[in-house]
Amino acid sequence: MELIVSDKHRGIIQAAQRHFQGVPWQRCRVHFLRELMRKVSWRDAKELMAQVKAAFRPEQREQCLHLAEEVAAHWERRAPKVAAMLREGFEECLAVVGLPAAHRRRLNTTNMLERLMRELKRRTRTVGVFPNRTSLARLAGAVLLETHENWQLERSVYLSMENL
Repeated sequence: MELIVSDKHRGIIQAAQRHFQGVPWQRCRVHFLRELMRKVSWRDAKELMAQVKAAFRPEQREQCLHLAEEVAAHWERRAPKVAAMLREGFEECLAVVGLPAAHRRRLNTTNMLERLMRELKRRTRTVGVFPNRTSLARLAGAVLLETHENWQLERSVYLSMENL
């Protein structure tokens, strides 16, 4: 295990700290941005989103943190909750900053995992009621194997380890 990416669910964080000690944790940027957007009016959301995304762009952690502090200072009067959230949670979204650009792009969010979970949900809904846990495990295992095989056969690799 090299990296854990999740939303800021306390149970996930506690489990990761307990069972994967020393593994860096990355807060999902999409979830972070959505939470930030809920703290401003829809008129201000576009401006805030552009500023925060610009703060994520640099390849050095210190530059990202400096830009985030500038954004927080900019929003201090208009939206103090935004400024507080930026100061408190922005650094949690920077675990992937040292990785190659292709990896950063893929590992910023939990999109890949959420897509897989939607597929599992779609397949299990068609069955409805399972006779036992083993049958559920067989179906989920089959879906996961199929997904793995599809990833292996794709022309464009979603996440290549050759760059590391």
